[in-house]
Amino acid sequence: MKQKGGSFRFLYMPTVMEGNVPRYTYRLKSGITADRQGMVIIENEGLIALIRKKVSS
Repeated sequence: MKQKGGSFRFLYMPTVMEGNVPRYTYRLKSGITADRQGMVIIENEGLIALIRKKVSS
């Protein structure tokens, strides 16, 4: 993207994991995160199991 000459920056909000529960800092940091808290939430809520159950019905 920088090669295209755009004027932007990458920011993210870090997540602190407390066991299987994400806690959000609500503080922006520069860069790109490797966090995948969306998948943690999906797993914690059992959404994959619900989807599989619906598909197999």
